[in-house]
Amino acid sequence: VWALAETAKRVEFQPGEVVTREGDCEEDLLLIEEGYCHVEKLVADGNRASSVAIGRLGPSAIIGDICFIGSGLPRPCTVRARSVVEILRIPAAGILSVLRRYPGMLDGIEGRLKEAGSFLQMRLPMRNEALHCLEVFEECEYAFRNELAANCKRQLFVCGQVVADGSTKNSDNVYLLEFGKCSILDSFGKPAGEVSASACFAVNDTLAGRAKVPGSTVRVLTPIAMVIVVTAKVLKEALERHYERKQHPLDAGRMLNPVYKLDHIVSSAAIFSKCSREFIQDLGRGAEAKCYIPGQTLCVKAGQDVSQTFLLRNGTIILEKDGRREQDERNVIGEMVMLGATHHRPATV
Repeated sequence: VWALAETAKRVEFQPGEVVTREGDCEEDLLLIEEGYCHVEKLVADGNRASSVAIGRLGPSAIIGDICFIGSGLPRPCTVRARSVVEILRIPAAGILSVLRRYPGMLDGIEGRLKEAGSFLQMRLPMRNEALHCLEVFEECEYAFRNELAANCKRQLFVCGQVVADGSTKNSDNVYLLEFGKCSILDSFGKPAGEVSASACFAVNDTLAGRAKVPGSTVRVLTPIAMVIVVTAKVLKEALERHYERKQHPLDAGRMLNPVYKLDHIVSSAAIFSKCSREFIQDLGRGAEAKCYIPGQTLCVKAGQDVSQTFLLRNGTIILEKDGRREQDERNVIGEMVMLGATHHRPATV
């Protein structure tokens, strides 16, 4: 507790000032010590977007969720000071730093961590899609990737747990970190880097490529981490089955490529289906993967936000327009805004 307190700062907000804004991706925990705040959501109001109050927060209320630090989840609402408000801001970086020293500080919320993990399990992309995004498997056959996905495992780890240990037997697996952040320790236990979400890694040389730090140990830094594990046995059997009489595209002598690409998701959208591969690759490099939780707003009717298109990888969206709400099956949102055909969002998503 004292270590956390040393990272915290007191901040004062005057009436009407924004404490945190809807859509921002900052992850600090905010504790209201004195004063009251309104909770607001952006909604469509005729031909413009406006904020409406949907709740109130007072002393001892916490804004943010320690379980999702490191996830990049956008803030679901705007919090605005109603009176003079004193906030104790605990920076996300400070929390992660303290967790490195005292991972046991989360023991008291183990149930909450598992609940958050179960929530993620249901909402992360399917495993075959996640493997499809890895550059290391980009040239492999679709059936080969599907077999890997069917036989690999998605596992939940909590802060301080070891994901992979290069000093043990059977440590030549391939890993994909889908959520969270991990530290890499070399064979002497010294820090040798970090692994961020959407990166592929290994702790020893594998059939898919060489490890960046052979014999290393990878340990979870964030409150929770979600990892897909492709065991050496699964990888070997899939290669033998699909490439028995031909050369497979994997190169065990090359450094394992950690890159996570979004090209095939971009190319799956009808609006980009006839574009060149080079164009798709350019878009894929500029694309960003984000996760939203139920109730969060992607865009607001009549809003003049950043001209961006949303490509849905999984999940369900609700469109709100002229007082009507309906579930929508489309996987592309906002292409007309991106192309400049309109400057306003036609519906709230």
